[in-house]
Amino acid sequence: MTLETARKVIKLFNIYPRKMFFFALVFLCCAIGFFYWRQNLILADQAIDTPDLSNSETVEISLEVSKNGQVYQGNQQVGKVSLVEGRDEFRKIILDQPGSSLDGLNVYLTLPSAVAGQSESKILAIHGVENSKTEVIDNRHLFFTASGIGPQAEISIVTKMPKGTINYPFLEDLKNSFSALGFSFWLIVAIILPLLLLVILLHIIFRELRSGIEIPKEPIAEPPMVLPPAIVGVIVKQKIGPREIAATLIDLAIRGDIVIVDRERGFTFGKNKLEPSLIGYEKILLGKIFRNSISADQKEIEGRINKYLYSKKISAFYYLIQALAIRMGYLKSNYRKVKNNYSIIGIFGFLIGLVGLLLTVFSINNGPSYSIFFWIGMILTSVVIFALADYIPSRTDVGRAEAANWLAFKKYLSDPKPVEFEEQNYDLFNRYLPLAIVLECEVAWAQRFAKHNFILPEWFVTEKRGVGLEDFCLLLFPIVSYVGRNLDTLRRPGI
Repeated sequence: MTLETARKVIKLFNIYPRKMFFFALVFLCCAIGFFYWRQNLILADQAIDTPDLSNSETVEISLEVSKNGQVYQGNQQVGKVSLVEGRDEFRKIILDQPGSSLDGLNVYLTLPSAVAGQSESKILAIHGVENSKTEVIDNRHLFFTASGIGPQAEISIVTKMPKGTINYPFLEDLKNSFSALGFSFWLIVAIILPLLLLVILLHIIFRELRSGIEIPKEPIAEPPMVLPPAIVGVIVKQKIGPREIAATLIDLAIRGDIVIVDRERGFTFGKNKLEPSLIGYEKILLGKIFRNSISADQKEIEGRINKYLYSKKISAFYYLIQALAIRMGYLKSNYRKVKNNYSIIGIFGFLIGLVGLLLTVFSINNGPSYSIFFWIGMILTSVVIFALADYIPSRTDVGRAEAANWLAFKKYLSDPKPVEFEEQNYDLFNRYLPLAIVLECEVAWAQRFAKHNFILPEWFVTEKRGVGLEDFCLLLFPIVSYVGRNLDTLRRPGI
């Protein structure tokens, strides 16, 4: 398959390369963790091959421990040695409820080196075993024996060899090294991880302070510039979310492009006209809501939202807002790259921590593994870093100055003092409402007009009568907020 063919396949199936890489990595990590856990589980549960137990004769079993810790019965691997409390330990259930009585059981265990005399060995026999004992035959051979075995008997053997008897494989040796570290070490690690996170946070805060904006002391009563509300939102907050979608919808309604209809059950958006002066991202948003029709009710919009995991149109909506803010000089040209780098660090840290946690939890080890705190700490740290990625400062000098001006305007919008009625400013509330939404002060802005005689705007239609300002807000805000939140979930990761 040629590179061009591969690209066509990716495009055909709507596979984003970064998304494909992410899910492939998640699958690989989970597969490795599952395989490792399954391999240990199979070895732990591998039954010893015993002869026919229907008669009452003595059962003879021979086991051999290899130098790398694998335990064999003939050519079949039936277990493995683990490092437990500073000893190379082999523990195995030999007989589990045979179902009939046996005269005896003899188990011969061959060790990989001459350490039989230095090993602690015992046979554990319960539920109907008359006698059991352990003997050292020579420097490499141990003998476990039991007699008078009942049908419900359970017999296990345990051998604790000196540390260093087994040459573990690299990964197993690495796991043992971590497991051997005490609680104090992992407690210190658990403390250091949050401290490292604190250093990262301080670094981010320092960068924000060094390149931060000067908080205005006095409000300004008019917008600093004529800018679309979505651009204002990204200048002030350095990120785009549901509020930018909601504010754009209201801005389009105020300009006469759409009508918002409140019904007894749900809502409907209607298209008034196709304004050629619409900004690119506004056209995309309307295209997502209306498709090829001039109206879209709540059921239709929900159907389009629930149909896809990610939406190209919503991703393009976000991307174009960012691109416009960059082109206007408010955000740095590497705005997306910086945030994506932090997100990637968080994702990789989370995956590594998750794999480490799975391997630690599912590893067959009789002793406590305090290293689990390390992996939990890594996961939590990675989640915080990923969550902070959107807040990494990325404004230019022009953007910082403009953000300060808009914060001064926000002071005016959120001023608790009522706005005096003036005939030339009868539509002041509607005019600044989209800006109040992206600046997160729409409730305070509405309260400033509480004593005014409210006139329902032409772009909002409702079946209810006698609608005042408070009723208008209670009807409008849930509609645009609902649409904004749900469309926001459709953006592609990294946008």
